[in-house]
Amino acid sequence: MTDGMSAQAARIEFLRRQEADLQRCLDQWPSRWSQRHALKKKTRQNLETVSRILRELAAHLIAGSY
Repeated sequence: MTDGMSAQAARIEFLRRQEADLQRCLDQWPSRWSQRHALKKKTRQNLETVSRILRELAAHLIAGSY
C-alpha cells in the first residue's frame, strides 16, 4: 500500500468513526420534542446533515473521485 493509499484509508476510517459517533448521538436522541425543545430539534437536524455529509465524503473517497 502506498503512502497516499494509506493516508486515504486513514481518512476514510476517521470519517467512518465520526459518522458512527454521530449516529450513536442520533440514536440516543429523544423521539419527541415540545416547542421548548426546538433548539434540540435543530441540533438533531444539524447532526443528521453532518452525518450525511460524512457518508457522502467517505463514499467519494472510496470511489477515488475526491
